[in-house]
Amino acid sequence: MMIIKIKRANIIDVIVIDVIQISFFCNKNINVVGGFSKLLNHFIKNFKPDKIISYVDRRWNDGKTYESIGFKFVRNTEPNYWYFGKGKSYKRYHRFNFAKHTLSKKLKNFDPNLSEWENMKNNGWDRIWDCGNLKYELICD
Repeated sequence: MMIIKIKRANIIDVIVIDVIQISFFCNKNINVVGGFSKLLNHFIKNFKPDKIISYVDRRWNDGKTYESIGFKFVRNTEPNYWYFGKGKSYKRYHRFNFAKHTLSKKLKNFDPNLSEWENMKNNGWDRIWDCGNLKYELICD
């Protein structure tokens, strides 16, 4: 399965530049040799994007699949953090779910003078960091 979304479409004069992001790719208990490149090539042929970007989680992958089909490494991203531990749950919640401007509606004890992290700590949350991502892009001709 591959999930692809339009990251942004910029209009410059009369030229439309489409940047596509591969959000998710997985195969479950089935290995199709060349499956990723086959899906990607089908998408490129039918939708003709100018550029495709994707991020590889450095905890689980080294990006070699992207490089083998022509993607170029752009950069390492900074590590991201996740919140966990409210009550007895160790489920992770991405930090985007707890932007400071939303916390007054989500937390029992909220102080607008404190940072997002300070408010989360005061409400029993902790955070864990990942290793960041590898950013790749493919320019489509």
